[in-house]
Amino acid sequence: MAGRPEFGFFPIEVLPGVKGIPDTTELASPHWVYAEKVRSTGETLRKLGGWESYTFNNGNTISGVPRSGYNIQIGNNIWILIGTNTRLYSLVGSLLTNITPVDTSSVAAADSLDTYYKTLANNPATTVLGSATIMIEDTATKVRGGDIIELSGFSGALNGIPDTELNAVHIARTQATDSFTIRVGTSATSSSAGGGASVVLATAIITLNDAAHGLGEGDRIFVDDAAATGGIPDTEINVEHIIRNVTTDAFDFVAVTVATSSVTGGGGASTIYYPPIPAGEADASSGIGYGMGLYGAGQYGVSKTSTASVLQPRVWTHDRFGNNPLMSPGQQTGLYQWLGSNLVAPTLVTNAPTAINGFFTSNNIVVTYGSGNVKNRLKWSDQGNQTVWTATPQNQAGEDDIEGANGFIAHATVRGELNLLWTPTQLYTMRYIGAPLVWDVKQVDDAEGIISQNAVAVHGGVAVWMGNDNIFVYAGGVVSVVPSNSGKQCTLLRYVFDDLNYTQKAKIFAWHNRKFNEIWIHYPSGNSMEIDRMIRVSLDDYVWWPDVMDRTMAVQQYLQQFPVLASSDGTLYRHETGMNADGQAMRMVLRSKYFQRASSHTQIGNIIPDSIQTGDLQMTVRSKEWPQGTAVQEVDRTIEPTTPYVGMLVDARNWQYELVHEVLDGDWVGGAWIEDINKGEPR
Repeated sequence: MAGRPEFGFFPIEVLPGVKGIPDTTELASPHWVYAEKVRSTGETLRKLGGWESYTFNNGNTISGVPRSGYNIQIGNNIWILIGTNTRLYSLVGSLLTNITPVDTSSVAAADSLDTYYKTLANNPATTVLGSATIMIEDTATKVRGGDIIELSGFSGALNGIPDTELNAVHIARTQATDSFTIRVGTSATSSSAGGGASVVLATAIITLNDAAHGLGEGDRIFVDDAAATGGIPDTEINVEHIIRNVTTDAFDFVAVTVATSSVTGGGGASTIYYPPIPAGEADASSGIGYGMGLYGAGQYGVSKTSTASVLQPRVWTHDRFGNNPLMSPGQQTGLYQWLGSNLVAPTLVTNAPTAINGFFTSNNIVVTYGSGNVKNRLKWSDQGNQTVWTATPQNQAGEDDIEGANGFIAHATVRGELNLLWTPTQLYTMRYIGAPLVWDVKQVDDAEGIISQNAVAVHGGVAVWMGNDNIFVYAGGVVSVVPSNSGKQCTLLRYVFDDLNYTQKAKIFAWHNRKFNEIWIHYPSGNSMEIDRMIRVSLDDYVWWPDVMDRTMAVQQYLQQFPVLASSDGTLYRHETGMNADGQAMRMVLRSKYFQRASSHTQIGNIIPDSIQTGDLQMTVRSKEWPQGTAVQEVDRTIEPTTPYVGMLVDARNWQYELVHEVLDGDWVGGAWIEDINKGEPR
């Protein structure tokens, strides 16, 4: 500032946001040069909000890597749909259910059903004095907590518990390797084992025997054409089931009615089952094997790797038609509809294309792209009827191969009516115009495509997305780069694109944080196979912040109170709640540029902090002689919530501040900090 003295008390002036190496030097940057878990609201810096993990009923967990999330209200329930590379889940409250569609091809399973009905070992019931809980011994039990079982064969009371309470239907409470527990109405008068040699255990558990079936614990199947078995009706067998107790050659499922007899090899000769649809890839990888690469190249019989034939990770597409959600795993698979019941998995939409790359709905029409492996093909249903796909003069169904488009991979809707369609290198608009042409498709930009299917977020009629070498925005008219509050584009451009794992780019996703009006973009850096970093920009003032964060999916809809994200291990989190990182102290880091106030040495005498904080803040001052030199001095200080000033006595030509806050339940809001600058002594 012209006319300002070189020495005295001065505010520490740094523009909000981060711009550092490699986008600029740490001396030339007008911003902070590094940050973790920091955001700005206007001119105010503050610690990022915390997160907490979900706990699901019955100890259920998510299998596979979550790549897509969708929120929808069906009736009175608000559902979150979660797509991983192996499964599709529904979540309502804390009830997580595998609703992966079943395949259209069946597996023969003639005479393969066994009931779990047995006479237990002598004196299988053990009581504890004063307790109504009874342990039932059952070697290598298949019973789990929550199962309905029936006991019979007790003759007379057991340690004060009437046989009428024992010979009854029970709910298994807990289970161990060789036992489970039940509860009765009467407490035991002594502790001992009893029950005799004729106690019979009846369950609704059915074992299906199939050699080398290849299924996993928790998979969803559909059994069909089986006869009633051991007193369990065929109507309870010939439905969809979640399997358990999986071994190489068998698995169990649970009906409703307990068996009345022991049966081995039941079900009849017509029994079949439908396995879940095949799992997708977790990571992108080059195709290997016959047919990859040029014909005749290399040695015959040796696997070849083709960089042109890349196996992509599975990323589900979601939208809704009317009141029901639609979804597709893409990659030339089908289009499914779900009716909001955990008893029945999504089913293929009647007459819809069976091999698509993605879809969306607009103007009460379902539009697919890439059907029949024609990457630039748009094929759509009749208006108001997702089961009519054959064009006639009386309907609006149709298809169009968009000339010049090199393969659609992403879609977004802005202003509620205008569809944006991206290829890896192009952007198109698609507007409904009614019969007979139905859609008006125009190219907006022939160079600025999108890097991945989910790398776009929309808010207020504005779409923000990650391209292959920049971050772009479309607010109508033309495509432009997203600016910063101090320049024409993102302050983290080289930070991101010089250290981006392009091999795994299909995993990149973006979402809108409504509470702070921010766009978050998550990506894999360097050699990381999984997403480990993110950047976010405020749409209010275009301030950019980076972060380190393992998240692979976000729910874009706004029906839930908190943003919902998932990590690569399948953990689901509520964000912007509290100040902790899932019960642990969250580490905040904020590093300034290097300052240089005078031609001679400068002494930083004192720092006058100005914060609203919980717990202590750690501050480090680094100094060095020359911008391209190494740090010659580091001074560490602890700043308490009531610290009036901090003595430093650091002599330097160039100096830098770093703040670290890592306190359980700790918040931090930065204010107008002041440094006391004096003339130093040259070294």
